[in-house]
Amino acid sequence: NTLELATVEELQAHQTTLWKKHSLSAPIEQRLIKEHAVDVESLIKACSILPWNYNYEIPKTVDKILTYKKKKGEDTVKVSLQFPEGLLLHSTLIADILTKFCQVECLILGDVTYGACCVDDLASKQ
Repeated sequence: NTLELATVEELQAHQTTLWKKHSLSAPIEQRLIKEHAVDVESLIKACSILPWNYNYEIPKTVDKILTYKKKKGEDTVKVSLQFPEGLLLHSTLIADILTKFCQVECLILGDVTYGACCVDDLASKQ
């Protein structure tokens, strides 16, 4: 038996396929393309560096942010990101993706949280 190693390109393609399968619904994909002119393939490629087994809902988040910006007519929007400690290591990658595709300023809240009920509203407003 011989062990065949995959190339980096094959691994990236597999990761992108898994990520797209688990994170991108058809309605959101269409809205990103038609309403916001987002390059969905580039978005998926950027997101493929994140683990596919966590659904961060990046396309949905990009859609919500761009819809908000369009509705408010604002070019500059600040987004606060808050994660539980175990997922905080992905926060800078997600901030980079949101900055690139939504043109927003991201603030990463690094305080310890204990679930969705612990939103740091005060830090977000400052």
